Formats: sequence, structure tokens, C-alpha cells
Amino acid sequence: MPIPRIASVTPLEDKKILVEFENGISRVYDCTILLNTKGFEVLRDDAFFGQVRVSVDGRRIFWADKLGLSSEEIWKNGIPVQLLKPNEITLADAAEKYALPKTVLLKWIQAGVIHVIRRQGQMFILDDNEVRERAAYFYERRREAGGKKIRVFDAKGNPIVSPKPKNRS
Repeated sequence: MPIPRIASVTPLEDKKILVEFENGISRVYDCTILLNTKGFEVLRDDAFFGQVRVSVDGRRIFWADKLGLSSEEIWKNGIPVQLLKPNEITLADAAEKYALPKTVLLKWIQAGVIHVIRRQGQMFILDDNEVRERAAYFYERRREAGGKKIRVFDAKGNPIVSPKPKNRS
């Protein structure tokens, strides 16, 4: 997998930087490990440290023309940051958590069965509660159908309600 380009960099406290990549994933890189490296001692100055920028091509961050870090270094050694709020889940994580193919979730989004809260890079961020409710409905209907593949939502995203079996007493 190629290393994504850097979209933005934000200096943080304690000589750390928050780096967001174009694919929506963010990582925190601890620059304290660089402070004793020749040339990087200048990062001890808070004002200088705060001047970090992203290169035009997104392949590195820099503080001066020759002082910087590659996107590969940050990607490999930075700590991934979870930027999701409570009850938010990515489409990929929802597919894994609820054992649903991503294509099913994408069809549900298209039909309005579930809604995208926002996009973060190329990731869809969904409401976990909404996905859980729809998945529970889906599995209940499939159970009622004896495990057969059935259509659970119509083209407009409305649940297809099956008629209740007649009670033969």
C-alpha cells in the first residue's frame, strides 16, 4: 500500500505534531526523539516548532528548507488517532462489527436506509446506533425467512414488512 500524502499538520504540546493524511487517517508523531539529533536541536524552541508546514507535494513536513520528516516516517512511526465521536463508526468497521458486506452497507446508504454523518477523507462515518438497528432488523427478517436471502428494504429505504402468519387454531 502506498503511503498517503499529508493533508495537514498541527503542532501540539510536548513537541508532538498531529498529521492528517489525505485518506482521512491522522497520526500523532512525537518529535522529542529528534531533539538530540544533529540539526533538529532547534525544535526545542517553541516558536520555531510551531512553524511546521506541509510540503506542496504532501510528501513531507518541514520547519526550514532542509529540516523535515517524510510522510513515510510519520505514517510508520506515528500513533494512529481515533477522530470518531461516540456512536460513530466507519463503514469498514461497521461491516466487520455487524458481519455485513460493505456492498450491502453502500446499498443501504444509497437507498437512505442508513445515513452518512460525514466523510473523513475517503472514509464514510456512520451512526453506529442506526447501523446496529438496521442490522438487527435485517438479521431478524432473515431468521424469519429461514436464512434465505430476502429483500429487507424497498428501493426508498423503507422496511418491507412481512405479513404475520395466520394463527390456525
